[in-house]
Amino acid sequence: MDRTLRSSAALTLFVIGLFAGVLSACSGDDSGTDKPVMVPPALRELTTRKLFGEMPLDNRLIDPQFALIDGQAWLPYTNTMPTLSRVFLPATPLGQPALFVAASNPRDMMLLGAAKGGTTPLIASVWFGRALGSDDLELVQVSASVLGLFGGHNEASIDLALDGSVEPQVLEQIVWRRFAVRLDVPPIGWAYLSLSNTTTTADLYITSPIISTTTAPLDLAPARQRALSARESQALDAARRAMLQHLGAPAPRR
Repeated sequence: MDRTLRSSAALTLFVIGLFAGVLSACSGDDSGTDKPVMVPPALRELTTRKLFGEMPLDNRLIDPQFALIDGQAWLPYTNTMPTLSRVFLPATPLGQPALFVAASNPRDMMLLGAAKGGTTPLIASVWFGRALGSDDLELVQVSASVLGLFGGHNEASIDLALDGSVEPQVLEQIVWRRFAVRLDVPPIGWAYLSLSNTTTTADLYITSPIISTTTAPLDLAPARQRALSARESQALDAARRAMLQHLGAPAPRR
């Protein structure tokens, strides 16, 4: 019996010692050692992202991001079904979506974007782009014009020209060039930015159309007004009728 009690006491002491050793290991008695403190990663990180990229906030175009190709903000004026699509490219000159205009569209198709006029001088600009390896990388076969009433009694057209003060940009295999004009006499009421791809051998990308008071270099050539062509006059009339239809107003009599 004494032997049994001694064996039981020894077993109890062994268990107590083992338990104490486990506690000591778990407590991490690391005196003299420096362990790095593990900091959990942040769950969220706030960044700044501009809604309109590098475009000015006072852009007078209704839809500079090509979200509404519906006849109100943008009207494709053509006798056939246009091949147009809004695309989000990895990079564009001002960080904005682009409009893809397929080469299969007719050469005389015009895309008209509605813009509010103003009372102070304005700058109209747009970026055209073509993929490397395609025809017309110099972007000679494109056109951009502002159509509207410029202080006189007759409506007129003012053409945008290649902006030599801004270097071309090559982004993600697309060559971009900026076209612009200075409108010393701003349009009265509603005006339209007319954009065209005048070749059927190369697709066209368009991004960041702007009519604004805050965008442009001071050395832009002043605008030269010219009479509307017959097709421009027809397109302008169609765009205005489409806008009135969207607003629910009766179309003007011819």
